[in-house]
Amino acid sequence: MFIKIIFLLFLFSIQIFSTSCCDGSYSSSTGRGTCSHHGGVCSGGGTTYTNYSPTAPTNLSIECKNNYNINLTWDNSPYSLFYEVYYSSTCNSFYTYLDKTYLNNYHTNLNTCNVCFKIKSCNSTSCSNYSRVLESRNNNDTINSDISSNTINNIDNKNSSIFDGAGSLISPNKNCYGCNKDVVKMQEHSGKNSTVVFQWRYDKNTCSQLDITSEESIGNVILKSKSWNGDTIEKSEKIRLNAGIPITIKRPVNNKWITFSITTTKPLKFSNMIYANCRTSDDIEKVGIRSNIEKDLVEVSNNYFWSGTGSLISFIKDRGSNQFGINKDYAITFKKHKSLTSFQWYASSSCSKLEIKNLENNNIKSFINKVSIKKWDEKKWSSNKCSSTLPCILNAYEGEGYYIIKILSDINSKQYGILSAECIE
Repeated sequence: MFIKIIFLLFLFSIQIFSTSCCDGSYSSSTGRGTCSHHGGVCSGGGTTYTNYSPTAPTNLSIECKNNYNINLTWDNSPYSLFYEVYYSSTCNSFYTYLDKTYLNNYHTNLNTCNVCFKIKSCNSTSCSNYSRVLESRNNNDTINSDISSNTINNIDNKNSSIFDGAGSLISPNKNCYGCNKDVVKMQEHSGKNSTVVFQWRYDKNTCSQLDITSEESIGNVILKSKSWNGDTIEKSEKIRLNAGIPITIKRPVNNKWITFSITTTKPLKFSNMIYANCRTSDDIEKVGIRSNIEKDLVEVSNNYFWSGTGSLISFIKDRGSNQFGINKDYAITFKKHKSLTSFQWYASSSCSKLEIKNLENNNIKSFINKVSIKKWDEKKWSSNKCSSTLPCILNAYEGEGYYIIKILSDINSKQYGILSAECIE
């Protein structure tokens, strides 16, 4: 007990006297002879004060069982005496003080698992900033795309989502939208979810992983990724997107060109921006709340499945003009499914028109159903711009800027197709 009292007195007297010596060291002495073997007393000969402030808790974890039993744990923080626990039922509003604990763990029963927590480290003089957000979830839930109401196969009676846009990260050494970062806009749809997609050019030195950030808190989303020419999903995750809190993703396969989709699990009440930014392996990985789910295809637009996306960011010059991702690109269609294929196009003076072609066969009458175009942030698509036979010529109807192209294709029973988009002037 005596030792415990001494320890508490030390913590409550957390502001320690120290004297600066001229060789850069410190002495706990304040009397005559202080720093006599260290060059004497410096800083005007006065006594300095070192404030040992606690730091925010790290390595936090949470589990919730039976819809109410919540257990929080975290690593002890230096110079902390106790911890303050805060909670929020919406995860992005004001956090309410819940309790204080002298341990690096906490148990509570809030009669729900749908709640978020933040922790502060405190001593007698101050408290740290908030920790990162801890989102509770029922560990007894089974996350399976065949049975979960939050997965693509069972959203809105198979009318799973509306395709809203595409982004590109295809020149990671250049700082511009479409290069090492991009933004896409999810739209609100009555009773339907939103899907957006990206193409990512992997670079081990400048863009070996991505941070995905949502402008607003939109809850759980489904993130699926594959190689540009893959006909199966390589990685499928259910993740939580809270406002301004990034989630890190890594490439699912050993391929330089990666495509991935993000689909909401409930209809949005307002439009929302999704940001993607290049990061390297030296950056901190933001794991967040995520779980692996079944690798089924991404269903959009009434029984069509997203097959791939390409990029034509025509203002980029650092890799030369005649390069994939700059003035031309390919994207695939599926063999056994109706396909939705997309391209992001930056129309410029050097690329004011695009030609869409099917590299396998330009004369399959029933292959292409519809080609549509819109500005990147618009909700409404244009009417059908091409007949069922390719090639098809598209114009930048509002001049220079970012456009999204959507191509709906029938099943090609003989082989999957490769669609080409290329600047022609």
